[in-house]
Amino acid sequence: MKKNYSKSIERSNNVNTIHVSVGADHTLFRFREVNEFSLSAFRNNELWATTPDSFNDPYDTSFVINYKEVEKYLFAVLGEENLLKYRDELNIKTKSIHKIADVFIKNLYFLNQKNFRRLIIISCFSEDIGNEVMWSHYANQGRGFALEYGYNDLQNICKSQSRNTLDLVKDMAEVFPFLKDMFEPSKTDEILDQYGVKPVIYETSKYNATKLLIYAIDNIKFYLENNLTNPMDVFNKIFAQNPPLTPDQVRSMNDSIAFIKNANWSYEKEWRLVCPFPSYDWIKINDNHFCLGKIKPISIYFGEFMSDFNKATLMLIAKNCGLKINQMVSDHKRMTRQLSYKSVSNQEIELFLSKL
Repeated sequence: MKKNYSKSIERSNNVNTIHVSVGADHTLFRFREVNEFSLSAFRNNELWATTPDSFNDPYDTSFVINYKEVEKYLFAVLGEENLLKYRDELNIKTKSIHKIADVFIKNLYFLNQKNFRRLIIISCFSEDIGNEVMWSHYANQGRGFALEYGYNDLQNICKSQSRNTLDLVKDMAEVFPFLKDMFEPSKTDEILDQYGVKPVIYETSKYNATKLLIYAIDNIKFYLENNLTNPMDVFNKIFAQNPPLTPDQVRSMNDSIAFIKNANWSYEKEWRLVCPFPSYDWIKINDNHFCLGKIKPISIYFGEFMSDFNKATLMLIAKNCGLKINQMVSDHKRMTRQLSYKSVSNQEIELFLSKL
């Protein structure tokens, strides 16, 4: 497939901002196994996203910290007395203040990483339909299928989902007054810009989230000094004193964590649709998978080794939806590992179905 976009990454003081310019006809591919869930989503034109904590790569959306800087700040702000209380509460079997601090920092690190992975939901795509490894890893060894989506359609569903979440979070401002300033109308576009569809950047280094832990330590100090016990006070008073990140800071953090992956994964040529976690739906607060809404694919691609039964099932759905149907094939005439595909005509479809 011909590349139809340009991308760049702006770096400044550990902050990454991804810029992308995409052609109007740019498309992306979503590889799928054939199962009850994928068939239902395809049949109903549903697009689903998941929280990063359920990814196949446990190191995805992780970050690093400057440990010495965090430890120094911890001792300066909380002091040994509070750390000793922490030791007693957790029944940590050590007298070493540095070992207690080590447990504290590790727990704080993993808590912040866990929280970040529940702040967003992601749907993954690739720009490369002919990638053998993608078909092997994500389409059941070439026995699955791939759906092709228009980039603009994906952006629209992402913005719609993000706006729905934003509108419902605004309604919570009556309970959490600090949200009023965060989500005032003039900031709506800034907040929506935190999310979207972008290409993944592949690097060997990780985002330095030291400031995130320092921010958490400041909040813990305020909590201890003010003897806060009411959950509403914890949110309202802490954030009034120490406001959360600005929209620009959140966007930079998303770009630096959600859209950055280990360079070893570069073969995927991945793009990600990133939306805010739909936290308004408290019934599903522990869920990992969410339907973003309805979106019709442009076409479908059958894996080279798909069974005739599954092919017939998908053909009927695709035919009813008016989708273009393509068949992946190995190109034995060229010295390449790229797969090719050929369009399946209506006559070929009818002939295939008549033989079953």
